[in-house]
Amino acid sequence: MKLKLIPYNLILKNTTIIAIVVASGLFLAATVHGQEADASTSTVPSGQVLISTMAGDVQIMHKGTETWEPAASGATLIEGDTVKTFDDGRVEIEFSTGSSITLKENTTFVIIQVTQSEENPDESTIKTDLAMGRIKAVIERMGHKSSFEVRTPTAVASVRGTVYFMNVLPETGGMLADDSQGAGAVEDLFTEIFVDDGTVDFTNTITDDSYPVDEDEGSASYDDGRVLEPTVVPEDKQSEFKAGFDLPAQKKEEKKEEKKDKKKKEAKKDPAKQTPKK
Repeated sequence: MKLKLIPYNLILKNTTIIAIVVASGLFLAATVHGQEADASTSTVPSGQVLISTMAGDVQIMHKGTETWEPAASGATLIEGDTVKTFDDGRVEIEFSTGSSITLKENTTFVIIQVTQSEENPDESTIKTDLAMGRIKAVIERMGHKSSFEVRTPTAVASVRGTVYFMNVLPETGGMLADDSQGAGAVEDLFTEIFVDDGTVDFTNTITDDSYPVDEDEGSASYDDGRVLEPTVVPEDKQSEFKAGFDLPAQKKEEKKEEKKDKKKKEAKKDPAKQTPKK
C-alpha cells in the first residue's frame, strides 16, 4: 500500500480511526532515552488511581451503577469507573506508577485494568479507554514488563514512557485529519496524535501500517486503513494540542517554579543574594 504525505493545511474530516501506539511484547510503542522512573516514588498508593486535581463539572459513574455523581479531588477510582468532563470540566487522573492522564472538557474516560506488583512496583499493567474527547498523557518510563494502554473505540495507544496528546473526535473536529478522501458520516470519529516528548510507534490496526512518530511530530489514522506519514506539527498546531490542559493547582506550581528560577537567576547576577555556604 502506497502512503501519500498529506500536508497539514489539508488536514481535517474523515472517518473513524484505528491507531495503535504499541510498546509491549514484540511491539515497541514509545522509546524515550534515559533511566526508568522509580514507581515507588509516586504519592499514590500502590495499585491505586486517584483524581489529583480538577476544575468545573466533572462526574463519575462507578462500576455497576448507572448514575453520575459529582467528582472530588482525592477520590479513588477503581476498575470499571467512568470519568466524564462536561463543557467547563477538566481533571487530572494520577496513577501509582507516577503516570497521569489529563482530560479536557467533553471527554469520557474509563479505567479498565490497574495492576501493580507489590514486590516490584515497576512492574505494572494499566488499561484505560478513551471513548471521546481530548487527553494529555504523561507516561513515566517503565520496565519491559510494564505497559500503559489508552484505548479508543477503534484504537489503542500502548507506551512505556512518553508525553503525547491524543484526540478522539468527530470528523470535523480534528487538527490532523485528511480531507483528500472526502468527508465521512457525521457520527464517524478519527484519532490523531501529537508527540511532545519521546518517540511513539503509530500503527493502524486494519493494515498494520506503522510509522515512528518522533518528538514534535503528529499523525492520524483511519478505519479505511490509512495512516498519515508523520511530519513536524507547526507551532500553532502544537499550541492547539497543548491548550486548555492546565488546572488551577498546576498553574500555582508553575508560578512557584517560575519564582524559584527567577531567584536563581537573580542570585547568579548578584552574589550578595546567594545563600552563604556553611
